[in-house]
Amino acid sequence: MPSEKGDNPDPRRGLKLFFKIAVTAVLLLLILRFVDLDSVWAIVQRASWTLLLAALAYQLVCNLTASYRWHLIMNALAFREKLSFFVKSFFKGIFFNQALPSTVGGDVIRMLEIGQRGYRKTEAFYGIAVDRIVGLLGLVLLNLAANNLNPGLLPGWLYQTINLVSLGAIAAVILFVLLNRSKFLQERTVTKIKIGRASCRERV
Repeated sequence: MPSEKGDNPDPRRGLKLFFKIAVTAVLLLLILRFVDLDSVWAIVQRASWTLLLAALAYQLVCNLTASYRWHLIMNALAFREKLSFFVKSFFKGIFFNQALPSTVGGDVIRMLEIGQRGYRKTEAFYGIAVDRIVGLLGLVLLNLAANNLNPGLLPGWLYQTINLVSLGAIAAVILFVLLNRSKFLQERTVTKIKIGRASCRERV
């Protein structure tokens, strides 16, 4: 005997799927409005397909690595979701980052998706902020290494400024980690999270 669930599919699922497709189509159209397709196709024809495929593969690996980094950070913050969830959410964020005027749009999408899983959005914001900080630290380290591999490339004052700013950023991240590992701050954070989740359950 077929189940009632199969006989009566939820119409909201179809509406939700239609809404997602419509939003995706609109964002793609917005992106294409600012792209000269003829010029892009001419460049693609002149380019090496081997290098293009290598670049796409490299970009895919970078995004998957960043997704895994976010998975590790969120799991350390007690967000118990599968890796596949973070990969899908991260790639959705990348898409919205390309379509919207700033990179904040992708972060908002990730935060909302985490909120739909029953977590507080403030906790999700904290996790995304940590992920951003870790990513920024990687860029700072690369910048510092490149600056010192060829110190004569830039004027002396700019070379010193880049080193000072980079070292200051690294020191700030180290200080943030040390403060975060403080037992007092950890106890306060865990207490706030427990109180917040308890209040959410009471509202539900």
